[in-house]
Amino acid sequence: MSRNSVFRSITIAFILVIAGFASLSAQTDRVTFTNFPQQKWVLMGFPVTPNNTNADTIFSKYFNVAGTDWRFSRWNIGHQTYIRWNEPDPNPAGGTENWGDPETIRPGFSYWMYQYPTANANVEVTGTLIPQTTDYYIPIDPPQGSYAGITMVANPFNFPTDWKNTIVKVTSGSESEEMTLEEANLAGLIDPYAYRWDVENGVYVPYHRTTGGTFNVWDGYWVEQIMLSEGQMINYKVERVSSHDDHSRKFHDPRWDGDKDLLGEGGADETDRFNFIVLNAGSTCTIATINQNDEITFDLNLLNTPVSLENGFSAKLVAKNSLDGGLTEYKFEISSLTNSKALDQIWFDFLVGATVQSPLHPSEGEHHYTTFRTPYESKASKADVSLELKIPPINVGTKSLGKKSDHYPTAKATTSERDWFIPISIFDAGNSIRDDYNGIGVMSNSSDDYDINDARNFTPMFSKFVDIYFKHDDINDPRNYWFEHPTKVCYDVRADSATKVWNMSVMSGKSQNTTFTLSWDGSSVTNEWSVELLDVTNQVTIDMRTQNSYQFTTSADSGYVKTMFQITAVYLPLSKVETETKPVHFVLGANFPNPFNSATVIPFVLEKPSMTILSIYSMNGNLVRTLSNRRLSTGKYEFKWDGTDQSGKPVSSGIYIYRLTSDGRTEMKKMSFVK
Repeated sequence: MSRNSVFRSITIAFILVIAGFASLSAQTDRVTFTNFPQQKWVLMGFPVTPNNTNADTIFSKYFNVAGTDWRFSRWNIGHQTYIRWNEPDPNPAGGTENWGDPETIRPGFSYWMYQYPTANANVEVTGTLIPQTTDYYIPIDPPQGSYAGITMVANPFNFPTDWKNTIVKVTSGSESEEMTLEEANLAGLIDPYAYRWDVENGVYVPYHRTTGGTFNVWDGYWVEQIMLSEGQMINYKVERVSSHDDHSRKFHDPRWDGDKDLLGEGGADETDRFNFIVLNAGSTCTIATINQNDEITFDLNLLNTPVSLENGFSAKLVAKNSLDGGLTEYKFEISSLTNSKALDQIWFDFLVGATVQSPLHPSEGEHHYTTFRTPYESKASKADVSLELKIPPINVGTKSLGKKSDHYPTAKATTSERDWFIPISIFDAGNSIRDDYNGIGVMSNSSDDYDINDARNFTPMFSKFVDIYFKHDDINDPRNYWFEHPTKVCYDVRADSATKVWNMSVMSGKSQNTTFTLSWDGSSVTNEWSVELLDVTNQVTIDMRTQNSYQFTTSADSGYVKTMFQITAVYLPLSKVETETKPVHFVLGANFPNPFNSATVIPFVLEKPSMTILSIYSMNGNLVRTLSNRRLSTGKYEFKWDGTDQSGKPVSSGIYIYRLTSDGRTEMKKMSFVK
């Protein structure tokens, strides 16, 4: 053999050895998904970056052929569908497209996986673990137009983590800021819940930002970014107005990426957001723009209604939430409208006696306030706001889901004896089709709009399913539409007031002629509340305080069937001496059901004996029917109206007014009659 041949052989051998070492190095980390479920949807993440991110390489040796024996997919917000591996992708119109493969497998992302040929396979993935002692960042999708900003994410570590430890990183241009989940939620950036898929029971479990919940290795979950990305992170200086002590705040010197950036500059159509937490706020405040003397009085009970300010700007109160200890949270939007000047400063002045706790707590001397400006049509060169979840490497140990009640809104501390929450679940006779985490409630720290206690609804992946939800995304239903965050929810918690009505939908898929049981626990409801469930279709009413379940059977339709229910809660306060059963308020409740097609019940409470008139009027003011015109004693009453006039003839479909007059006081409400 020549010397050149020898050198060539040695060189080839050396290269092979080095390649072998490289191969061994790349395959150092092996992780195993033990007992991968058969014929169950799994929302899974990956604790390693696979050496080969081809899904066939990972799964085909266990489950045979992609698209035939197993399915691997991930949600795509742009296409509003799941992108499948090696299969046509369903489009929202009902057809199919070929939009490629799901995003590349990486830690922090989650994917749906379903396989049916193999029982309890141990799926091994070889790759590289992310550093297990440093923070890991996961980008999340913003809303796109009318599409919700939901993202499939996952525990990126090879040990369990907890949702409540998550941090939100907000980036705008070259600036970034990190917030707790609470701060990001109060700023209107992110849903306070994460939604883990319970593969064994086939239900979503909402994890709240306060109580948290464990994500084990391989666990995937959903999160939602609420704030649109088309905006800027603006920093204002905030200070007291010295003559007004602690009930006023001045915001000035707005800056983006270090440079001064005024609201409405250059004719831009923009909105800044200002959030306050105030003690003893009162019913009004004053708002002034540019010049402190150019102030207007703003009604703090006026929600989602733009009010013109001086200098061509407008103000809107988009949320008002009662908090602990007599505090109230207010969320304002200030928008450029017809302004000729750009806004460099703005004043908010609450009534004398109020104390602004945030921003700029009374104990603080100076403060900077971050707001998020949207949109900025004339400033296309500006960078978008982007959000990432920062997952700290905190090993919380493997844990079970715990009790269902751990994940109800009542798992957090409540502040009023009148607070209550009714968890609602539904299941078929074999308990194989079910939906567990739903409910309604009244809490002193909630509002009637979207707030910290409301949890988004996710419909299960199955073709055969049942799903409870409360709909707040139909703009044609202004009574139930949530302007700040239109959505469907599984937890619908309202503000504390005399009468509450929930429209509850039960959607079932491929479950024709199936008997379902609605089950609930009303034990947290105090004696001063009445809560009734109405089956709208069958016109059956159930007292949810004395009964804890109700059965109904779906129609013979083999497709998707929606069954409607209405829940009405009426607060009927009693005196301390219960034997007297004497109410302390004059209350006209909401009729139930509403809308109705045969009969409806009108509840009310009388504080003292009095001549009482309860009448029905058409919308043009004509008297339709008088239900009561006599002296009634103190107490609770319910009057039934069957949709007929004084002569007993059925009235036409439409909106009607019912009016109660007693002891010199009058209240009126509207109801809808549908034939």
